[in-house]
Amino acid sequence: MEQVPLGIYSKKKNEEN
Repeated sequence: MEQVPLGIYSKKKNEEN
């Protein structure tokens, strides 16, 4: 598992939804 900043993770989740 890659350790990515919460900002990027949140952005990815936002784009997924």
